[in-house]
Amino acid sequence: MKKCIITVYYLIDNFCKIYQEWERKRLIPSNNQRNKDGKLSLAELLTIDFFRN
Repeated sequence: MKKCIITVYYLIDNFCKIYQEWERKRLIPSNNQRNKDGKLSLAELLTIDFFRN
């Protein structure tokens, strides 16, 4: 099971890197920036959600 979680996280993390770059290019530029980073990365959140459902 541990190997499965690591593999899924790796795949989701790679997807998130590509998706975030694509999203950054597609969005309208804005001067508003968040001051605080989230505690979990998008890949971590998606991996947790993947195994929760």
